[in-house]
Amino acid sequence: MKTFRSVDVNERAVAVFGYKSKKDFLNNFISSAHYIDLKEREKVIETLVQTGEIRSTIQEMQKVDGTRFWAKMFLKLNSEKTLAQVMLIDITSQIRYGEDLQAIVQERTSHLPLHLNEKEL
Repeated sequence: MKTFRSVDVNERAVAVFGYKSKKDFLNNFISSAHYIDLKEREKVIETLVQTGEIRSTIQEMQKVDGTRFWAKMFLKLNSEKTLAQVMLIDITSQIRYGEDLQAIVQERTSHLPLHLNEKEL
């Protein structure tokens, strides 16, 4: 935990963050470089150290090339608090779908008063 060095990674995580290979990831991954909001990263670390696990947190992150994505993360610390296991799921498509749906609802809702006033007249 003191070094925040990655000791293992799967191919999916390599792809999500945009690294070329597992070796590239393990040699170059620095978690702070992938967080959009470093204050959120500090909160995640603080909560993890205090509780030993985080069952779910959603963070906006960035790939090696700067492309932003949304991640849902689950973290667990070992009993010695020396190693953290992280499971990360890219939920960008779900976030975008929700934003698109919300925009449609707002668009349609904004027209309701106009239609009601026309009927009343």
